[in-house]
Amino acid sequence: MNGISNPISKISWAWSFAFLFASTLSFGAVPNPKTFFDHFAILKDEHGQVDAITFKQKSHAVSLQSLVAEIKGDLSISQSQLQITGVSPYSAIWQEASQNSLPENMQGIEVKAFEALGKVDVDQVFSNPHFKNAIALFENKLTKANAFNVLAKPNDPGFFYQRALVHGIADQVLNFSLRGLDNLPVVNIVTFVIEQATLMIDQRREFSQNMILHYLDSFDPAQLSLTPEAAAKIRSSIYESRISFYAFWESRFARSHWGEYGQLYHTIAGISADAVLEKNKSKYEKIGDRLDYAFNTVSEKGKRKVVNLLDRKFLLSNEPSDAYFFDAPKKLQTQRRVMRLVQMGLRFVPIPGFLKSGAATFIQSTYASQVRTEGALFGFLDSIADKTATEVLLDQSINPFLRQDMESGFSVQSLELQ
Repeated sequence: MNGISNPISKISWAWSFAFLFASTLSFGAVPNPKTFFDHFAILKDEHGQVDAITFKQKSHAVSLQSLVAEIKGDLSISQSQLQITGVSPYSAIWQEASQNSLPENMQGIEVKAFEALGKVDVDQVFSNPHFKNAIALFENKLTKANAFNVLAKPNDPGFFYQRALVHGIADQVLNFSLRGLDNLPVVNIVTFVIEQATLMIDQRREFSQNMILHYLDSFDPAQLSLTPEAAAKIRSSIYESRISFYAFWESRFARSHWGEYGQLYHTIAGISADAVLEKNKSKYEKIGDRLDYAFNTVSEKGKRKVVNLLDRKFLLSNEPSDAYFFDAPKKLQTQRRVMRLVQMGLRFVPIPGFLKSGAATFIQSTYASQVRTEGALFGFLDSIADKTATEVLLDQSINPFLRQDMESGFSVQSLELQ
């Protein structure tokens, strides 16, 4: 392992200079490392060593109210249009986003989902005391846990346990709040909301960690008030946080190669991204600049966009996912909210469990991992002070926790058809 640390370091720095040069050419702005300190705090121990990277903003009370209001609003719009025309206005958006890639036995599942949601009494569900109590209990337990502010612990291999903690809290709340409740719409929707919130808390951390990875790639450690050793261990801590709970062998490997672990996997990610771009280059009229380890500008069918080279469009696709449309900045936000609505509607559709599970997995594959990786793109756009584009990225994350962290002044928006 030690034998490959030097080549890895050289590759990383080559990328860093390339990213800085590309950003100046593509966006006419020079990245500024000072924006790192707008979002993150470096905590040091009594010896002056970096102990942790955390959100700069102090932990605040966890609130699901924005998420609840957004889902309720999207559901109400879908219902009203379905009553008028007999067809959900979101079906066409679903078709474009899914590209008819579901197996034949799942085709048309979105129609069934929208029809099922059309029968839900929205006001009755969202005003139900059991619904409100479950949401309030989940908010309260997460706020008390106060375990979600740390993004990296460079001197503490094996630190991260938040994923299991969040899922444990969700299970406790659902088991307690819904025990004996036979109101199926309330059970389905409150379960969905809490499961989505659990996913979003994971996303919040990884999105922010990918921002940090972007800054570590793009600037000399000294510009971020770090030593090269601390920067390397921060990378290792970030990648350690992504080890599955059952992969004890990987955890041991990380511990025994802590100084190089993060850079190894970060380099592998960059090489993988290079391969994806090479494999798909024939689809594009023009390949623009590489913005960082995961994102590249391209032109396809006359449209300029940014693609995410680490996540595919959806399950089993070979194409990189779309991350930003220059001429249609709200497109991904709309698609993702429609996908989320179908995902909720599936809970009401009377089909075999394996079909329902397969469809839910497909839907999740269209946006969940993509949002996490888009933190690196946000870091790039934030460092060049492109406020309009950073707002777009936060909105398309459909994650109110992220929007609150990044102080975007989020307010619930109506879902726009685009």
